[in-house]
Amino acid sequence: MNNSNDKIDIDELLVRKAQKGDTEAFEMLVSKYEKKIYNISFRMLSDRDEAADAAQDVFIKVFRSLKNFKGESLFSTWLYRITSNVCLDILRKRKSNVVSFDAEFVQDDGEVKFEPPSTDPGVEEEYEQSELKKLVSDAVNELPETHRAMIVMRDFEDLSYSDIARILDCPEGTIKSRISRARSALKSLLISKRELNGYISV
Repeated sequence: MNNSNDKIDIDELLVRKAQKGDTEAFEMLVSKYEKKIYNISFRMLSDRDEAADAAQDVFIKVFRSLKNFKGESLFSTWLYRITSNVCLDILRKRKSNVVSFDAEFVQDDGEVKFEPPSTDPGVEEEYEQSELKKLVSDAVNELPETHRAMIVMRDFEDLSYSDIARILDCPEGTIKSRISRARSALKSLLISKRELNGYISV
């Protein structure tokens, strides 16, 4: 008979098995998270080959460190923390940092919204949307990597403040402040670009 006390998190079960040398359990963890990790890596690095390499590096690090994972946080939180660190390390080594976003608009509070248009655009509207997407992407690329990571995790991946705080091992209040500063920096960049007049309200 099962009750709430008997329920074991699937990740926890797989981690326990993998820690004991069960390679199939580890492969199941990889299969569950590989797409998510690749997507986060690509959105931070904007290069498919680098994203694939980063995702591979993440799982190599996970494999090597899994025995040291004590379960003090969710496995996914630990995994996203490793992913964030790997991507930030790559960005810091670059001279030219690029991030690709599917963003359409930036709100008054600086929050980036990643929602598609409600109706199919005409040719002219489609061109304008494409141009706006490129301008927003270019502006995000000018942000420092730490600000960029905040935008990716909060506005692109839709992670909660508490999730990001756990991933980066920072107080939630600190994360909120960092995200606010990142959004302000992004909005200032966008407002400074004459090409975006009419898109961003001041």
